[in-house]
Amino acid sequence: MSEKTSSQILEQVIGAFSSNNPDFSLAGTNLYKRSKLNSLNWDGLDQQEALKKLKMYQRLMKLSDDKFVIQSLVDNGFESAQHIAAMTEDSFVNYASALNISEETSRGIYKIASTPKSCNGL
Repeated sequence: MSEKTSSQILEQVIGAFSSNNPDFSLAGTNLYKRSKLNSLNWDGLDQQEALKKLKMYQRLMKLSDDKFVIQSLVDNGFESAQHIAAMTEDSFVNYASALNISEETSRGIYKIASTPKSCNGL
């Protein structure tokens, strides 16, 4: 049996978490607010590991709403805007091209990732 990719593991965690918390909106929730975290159902999940993955996915959602793009970034070690902004724009665009991410999309992601506000907390 083949080993799961990072994005497959992430999807599994998100799926289990979503099943436990059907009314939860990842995009609109502050995952650093302890009172909110305590109100969520973590049954069947390692809360610390699941939270780490949810935060990563939330950061990447701010860069792209395309599931394929997010999966490609995750599977290639990009967990935040800081990872992307650490590269030059052309380097990121070339790397993203090898992942079948269009130049237009990758330049848009880089632009968001490289703005000072994006790197603070993404």
